[in-house]
Amino acid sequence: MQRSEQINEIAAAMAKAQAAIEGATKDRENPAFRSKYADLGAVWDAIRAPLSANNIAVVQFPRIREGGGIEVETMMMHSSGQWMSEVLGMPVTKADQHGHGSSITYARRFALSSMCGVAPVDLDGNDEHTGTRGMANGGGDFRPAGPRRFVGPVGTQAAKDEASRDGLISESKAPAPKIVAPPTKKQQWCAAAVEMFKGMNTSDELKAWWKTEKARLGVIETELPADYERLLEAYDAAMDRTGAVAA
Repeated sequence: MQRSEQINEIAAAMAKAQAAIEGATKDRENPAFRSKYADLGAVWDAIRAPLSANNIAVVQFPRIREGGGIEVETMMMHSSGQWMSEVLGMPVTKADQHGHGSSITYARRFALSSMCGVAPVDLDGNDEHTGTRGMANGGGDFRPAGPRRFVGPVGTQAAKDEASRDGLISESKAPAPKIVAPPTKKQQWCAAAVEMFKGMNTSDELKAWWKTEKARLGVIETELPADYERLLEAYDAAMDRTGAVAA
């Protein structure tokens, strides 16, 4: 994160603004996966008045990255002159206007939501955090079943030992442990779904799968937009193969 030398005034203003910021309403429909999501406009509706009331302005600067993809720099500026900014990168699945525009919109939405502490809210009561957890139940919890262990603050020896046993870090002679980043459970699930599409021969099979996996697809769309786009492309290809039109 980049910031001005002092941030005491913008921090105090943000604390007041966040006390007034409410969730962004999931008022947009995703026709492919029959799910709802909060778009960029909904996020702005949630933050505009609280930020303005506390003399905070937000500007976003999209740009193309060397080597592919895009990035968006989001800067929060206070009337005192203090500021904070961060850059969020995003892959581009299709190298055309639509692909770049879609990734820029995703990055703007995610950056605004995370910097302002905005969470999506489902007015129909179908939010993934209402208690329907676990992949078998169609919920948003992709972690394996079993107890969740707490080993203390990040960086403690107990936390490092636990991470080593779980295969998240490997031993190294270097002063700092080497971080290994295998595919996440959600990414593995997406890859498996793409392969599964290849074995589906009717549109009814595909549509039944969507209905069953609706909650998880909503999570993937929000948290892993690049994987979501690949999943959507695989779905479209499967529908074309069956001679059906994507609904």
